[in-house]
Amino acid sequence: MFEDKRNGLEVAVIGMSVRFPGSRNYREFWDNLKNGVESIDFYSEDELLEAGVPAEKINSAGFVDVKGGRVKSRDSFDYTFFRLHPS
Repeated sequence: MFEDKRNGLEVAVIGMSVRFPGSRNYREFWDNLKNGVESIDFYSEDELLEAGVPAEKINSAGFVDVKGGRVKSRDSFDYTFFRLHPS
């Protein structure tokens, strides 16, 4: 006979919502992943030099020139919940 192994801690996922740079929902996010879409912004070398970053640092291995990722519909983000300032 089938043995019931439930312990009362089981979870059922009944919905999913995500918001990532370059996508408004999980379908767009998945499409971006499948299609190799880059959703992160990078600084140009000129921007970094203007900001005072030394050229030798820019060209060094391991230097990360990521500007960030922008989420669409920023106005719906709950800044106070995460104790952030909407800058």
